[in-house]
Amino acid sequence: MAIKKKKETKEKKKVLIQQEKQEEESLLPEINLKPILDKIKVKIVTNKSLIALIIIIVVILGLVVAGLIYRENSAKFTYNYIPFEKNYFGSILLYTARFNFVDSTGNVLKNMEIDFRNDPRKLENINVDIASLKLVTETKTYVVDDNIQSGCEDAGIAFINLARFLSNIGLDVKGAVSNQTKAIETNVTLANCEIYPQNTVIMIKNGEENSVRQTSKSCYEITFKDCDILKTTEKFEVFVLGKILEQIPISK
Repeated sequence: MAIKKKKETKEKKKVLIQQEKQEEESLLPEINLKPILDKIKVKIVTNKSLIALIIIIVVILGLVVAGLIYRENSAKFTYNYIPFEKNYFGSILLYTARFNFVDSTGNVLKNMEIDFRNDPRKLENINVDIASLKLVTETKTYVVDDNIQSGCEDAGIAFINLARFLSNIGLDVKGAVSNQTKAIETNVTLANCEIYPQNTVIMIKNGEENSVRQTSKSCYEITFKDCDILKTTEKFEVFVLGKILEQIPISK
């Protein structure tokens, strides 16, 4: 009898514990985790998409930069109709235009090889104002300079290269000055566009900008600043050569 009573007491206690547990669970709010989990999934997907987009942009920018670097460093390129090739003379980097003038049947008329110290693509900021290029081949071409003693390191190279270039394209070149006193003192020809209006006259002078302009029918003025004489003379050469190659067939 005592055992039976003890068993009933144990069962009642068990029932009471279960009732208390049910009451506690009924007091807890019902939480729906689905919206939270959905947001987490969306965030993960969004982050993956963003990362993928960033990777694509980085790859595209890398390809663009690599293309620009390749173009910049490529040994051969064409600019203004002129085929150029990079090469070194000792430690000096040269940009060499090498091609042949040919006739309508393909026969070679003349071999051309012209060296430039500056990359022609980097001379774009030098303005050229030449409406109609005219170079007179029947008479002397005067290269006029009053700044031979200007102290510019590249002055000598600029004049030698310009004279060589003009000779290569068929002009009879002669150095001159526009100052009468200097002409007498140095025994150099006095020339300017007024004295020789029927000749090709190229005036080189120091100024406030780097520019090339046509001042009359066959007269051209090359202005340089801060000793950029080699850049401006080479800009003139590249422009002239490009105009020639627009009309005359060549072979590389």
